Amino acid sequence: MMKNVPLPKPITIGDKEITSIDLRKPKAGEMRGLKTMDLLQMDINAHSTLVPRICPEITTAVFNDLEPENLTVIQGEVVNFFVGAGL
Repeated sequence: MMKNVPLPKPITIGDKEITSIDLRKPKAGEMRGLKTMDLLQMDINAHSTLVPRICPEITTAVFNDLEPENLTVIQGEVVNFFVGAGL
């Protein structure tokens, strides 16, 4: 499952302006070393590890440079992958 996420503020990666990103629903291997509860609580460290694994546009460096408006939108969409999963 892929989710296109519009960003409140465009980000610049190299010479390209990005107005939305694609997040793929994580699989078990991409969550290795992470705690589901940390992801659900929007722990910044957990998300900085997972998001680059499930989003081709976002590296760890780009994630760490996100504006708060974009950060919370991206984290919210990651959490939405787990909603209704019986957690």
